[in-house]
Amino acid sequence: KTGLDTAWSATSMPSGEVWSHVLHNGEIYFTLSIINNVFYNAAYSLDGVSFILSNKFANERSKFPSGAYIQSAAVIGKKFVMVGVQGGQIYTVMTGNGIDFEQFSQSLESGVEGEEFRSWIIQVVAADGVMYMRAATSDTAGIIRTRVFSSIDGISWRALPAIATRSSLIDPSNGMFELAPGQGIYAIPWA
Repeated sequence: KTGLDTAWSATSMPSGEVWSHVLHNGEIYFTLSIINNVFYNAAYSLDGVSFILSNKFANERSKFPSGAYIQSAAVIGKKFVMVGVQGGQIYTVMTGNGIDFEQFSQSLESGVEGEEFRSWIIQVVAADGVMYMRAATSDTAGIIRTRVFSSIDGISWRALPAIATRSSLIDPSNGMFELAPGQGIYAIPWA
């Protein structure tokens, strides 16, 4: 049996938390629990049937600055990459085995100077070895931009040209950010 032929409700989890974002890197399964829309704990499994709590994840999470939350995840190559943002920083935590973690941060690159993330709510998808993150930024003049960032390693992020600008508050929980196999990435601005 593997996680592919076992009902999720029958899968043995290490705690009674809400578990989501089940990822597979071709070798192991990795899942994250969510509390208040933020990743709280991590667990891994070799077979996708029985998960083991990753004790080191809580320590990595605690190293993030206050207000920076790990909120989205994807797989690049064999690495599980979890992403959070705050102010002008992108934070990532990565693991290849669910046990050992590395943490990285990057300031927004030049070209988006004076901009900061408008909210910690982001969306991440991955395709063909590239991770894409949709986020809202704003500058000192109050101009809000929907931006897509890309990374091939989960460490270095590049801002793509803004896909929408406006001067009023946006709701970062709305909008669409999806991959269409063979057709590319679709990012619809938040309404």
